[in-house]
Amino acid sequence: MKTLTPIATALLLAASGAALADENTANVTQNGEGNYAHSDQAGEGTYNNTIMQVQEGFFNEAYAEQYGASDSYINQNQYGIMNEAASYQQGGYENMTTVEQDGVYNSATTLQYYEAYSEIKVTQSLFGNHAYVQQALGEKNYASVDQEGFFNYAQIDQFLSWGSTARVKQYGFGQDAHVEQTGKQQDINLTQRGFANDFQSAQYGWGNDGYIVQAGMDNYAGLDQWGSHNEAVIHQDGYGNDAYTVQDGYFNVAKTRQYGDYNAAYVNQLGLQENAEVHQYGAWNTAIVFQ
Repeated sequence: MKTLTPIATALLLAASGAALADENTANVTQNGEGNYAHSDQAGEGTYNNTIMQVQEGFFNEAYAEQYGASDSYINQNQYGIMNEAASYQQGGYENMTTVEQDGVYNSATTLQYYEAYSEIKVTQSLFGNHAYVQQALGEKNYASVDQEGFFNYAQIDQFLSWGSTARVKQYGFGQDAHVEQTGKQQDINLTQRGFANDFQSAQYGWGNDGYIVQAGMDNYAGLDQWGSHNEAVIHQDGYGNDAYTVQDGYFNVAKTRQYGDYNAAYVNQLGLQENAEVHQYGAWNTAIVFQ
């Protein structure tokens, strides 16, 4: 009995996988040297999807995979040298991912697992920025990362979330941001400017909002929201400031503003319709608020 060669076997498997996928489109445009692009739309239930990949420059890498997804879109544009983009859509429908890279050695990873009507957008310029964005088991979520600078890192995780929004903007050098959202209609809006600022947040519950601005160097801001319809504002401008807000109640408002160096503020709200404001000017001040 004649056996199949390894190449023939691979082609047969690819053909059988493709037979389970219908009406998908993949467009690849490459201009330069050493670029690599991979598109995978095989698999059962993969229907009416689109992948667009554009590479201009040298040694860029782009990988896009749609498996068991339908009516979804991945767009990857790379301009520069040694940028990396990897985007995955699995088991969802009507999702969109856009990755724009212009520079050197930037990296972006996006994942949409069993999502619906959700969108991810990553924009990177200059050198060595990294973004990781994941949406899973939710609907109508939006996540965006805009990085312009050097060695910035941003991570957004939207898990079991409905109608939530996370926006991260990083300008400068060595910024770090981690955003986690679970629940309904959560919102985070973060802007980081300067050097080595750090932000960490987790939102659980319903309708919580966070607005954060960090300017300067080596500032830290933390935000945990566990209740419903809470609002937190943190504004830092200086060096080495530390602000942490916890909201585990309902309809609370907390605002922290730090202008100076090495100030520390801690706000913890566990009640209903509480209001707290902390303003710090100068250096080495400490404020603690419990409500």
